[in-house]
Amino acid sequence: MDRLLLLNGNRQVVYDSAGNALLTTTISPISFKRVANASIGEARPNFGGQVFLAAAGGISAPRNPLRAAYVVIARAESSVTAAAAGELVPRLLVAGGAALLVALILALIVSRSVTKPLTQLAGAAEDIAGG
Repeated sequence: MDRLLLLNGNRQVVYDSAGNALLTTTISPISFKRVANASIGEARPNFGGQVFLAAAGGISAPRNPLRAAYVVIARAESSVTAAAAGELVPRLLVAGGAALLVALILALIVSRSVTKPLTQLAGAAEDIAGG
């Protein structure tokens, strides 16, 4: 489940879209990086025993009715992992199918290279036996 959180300057939750976080809940540490000329923070908060992956951005004063300093979008880590696995499975199946096809073609080539001389040898043995 995705959550929208608003944090004050002390990184305490002032709004939680799920309504579960207490106002005394603090999200830290938030490490900030520059992305496209904006400072974006990342954190791994824990709400009710569930770990979330979160991205935070600063809020400017004119758009700030709750006097929040940061807006945070959080998604459960388990749902991110499940989504990544769901995207990976079809790719693995295609790669496995391609590898199987290549292996079959190589097996056919190798078996023909082995059986052709044996067939010629059997023909030569019949010629020798026939006189």
